[in-house]
Amino acid sequence: MSDHSAIEAALAFWREGARLLAQATAPVLRPAYEAAVGRVLARLQRCTTMAELVAFYGAADAEKLRWLETVCGTPDGGPLNDVLVEDAAFWRRAQQLIAANQDGG
Repeated sequence: MSDHSAIEAALAFWREGARLLAQATAPVLRPAYEAAVGRVLARLQRCTTMAELVAFYGAADAEKLRWLETVCGTPDGGPLNDVLVEDAAFWRRAQQLIAANQDGG
């Protein structure tokens, strides 16, 4: 798969995850989901290009997976859907990178 195709595929996953998160999240869980997405998004700031973002998304490293599980825990012990959290955060970071590129940054 070419870099361009990989980016297009990743964008489609991330956009769908963000859409599902917005539509399927129970109102009572919305603050927990937003907090988790925010924590993942903060970590993604180190990815400064789409290629880096896609590579980090595709990395199946154990530390990343454990960290994501921790981020997706709720105060009452119930887990959030880590796939939706991850995809929504990656979608938001992609949107930031696209906006920065359009602004000449």
